[in-house]
Amino acid sequence: MRPPLVVWQFTDGKPGHESQARGLISALKRRADVHAYSIPVAQCRCGVGSLLWRRHPCKTDFPPPDLILACGRTTHFAALAARRACGGKLVSLMKPPLPMRLYDLCLIPEHDGVPAGGNVVTTRGALNPVVGLPMLNERSGQGLFLIGGPSAHHGWPGSGLVDQISLIVLRNLSRRWTLTTSRRTPAEFVGQLRERVAADSLGSRLEIVPVEETPSGWVADRLSRSDAAVVTEDSVSMVYESLTAGVSVSLIRMPRRGRSRVTAGVERLLVDRLVSPIDNYLTSGTFAATEHVLAEADRCAERLLAQWFARRLRAA
Repeated sequence: MRPPLVVWQFTDGKPGHESQARGLISALKRRADVHAYSIPVAQCRCGVGSLLWRRHPCKTDFPPPDLILACGRTTHFAALAARRACGGKLVSLMKPPLPMRLYDLCLIPEHDGVPAGGNVVTTRGALNPVVGLPMLNERSGQGLFLIGGPSAHHGWPGSGLVDQISLIVLRNLSRRWTLTTSRRTPAEFVGQLRERVAADSLGSRLEIVPVEETPSGWVADRLSRSDAAVVTEDSVSMVYESLTAGVSVSLIRMPRRGRSRVTAGVERLLVDRLVSPIDNYLTSGTFAATEHVLAEADRCAERLLAQWFARRLRAA
């Protein structure tokens, strides 16, 4: 029997970084026998001596790694020391804080502005664990609102967002909606929206589920039941999760704090017609058909396996 592929994932516990690593590991598992180990970097006790003397504290706790994943600035030193002490291929799931030549491969979102080539693979957005599904009939007429909040790149439109959501729901009363928020959404938003839903008698058309009430995997599950997602443009990770799910994606504009790599990335999606402005729906009453489904985690998994482990996978 061929041996399993052993993956060490160094984690800082941040949900966004966990999602990226989970996306790649899940894609690997769809193609190979993978044993993955999540190692909290805060508990790793990895110092300079680990790097110099090749004595990584995790060496005796887990099987020797084939792949070592780093995602999050604080994970990279421990991951680099692990490769030096234990072997394996070191992969960064972001633009790394250390020189890129130190890594076997870097999987970097294209909006970070790093050109592809050599040991760099650029991806459309950060990797995520969402899996694209066929556009089944039971998904038709189900929509999902994904609401973000103020950030370094975007402001908040205030009550204007509540007005816009009401218009979207009223545009086609045969469509049913679910809405969730993010940790950045202002605290008063849900209350304001519920007041408007009651005033406009939209309770049977719009279900509101604040982020605090959503378990892990909730967004992916709701996307699998929907044929359209309306996302505030500041929520870049939610935009790419929706594109990966294979739903029609429309963007709600948010006030911008000037031009940045994030806003430039959103503009590229609009130019490439991967997403549409929500005004298109308000004008026509229909969402654009999905023409492109992203599968970046699957593409990266196939690249890793073909580059380093093809012989092992062919072995019976």
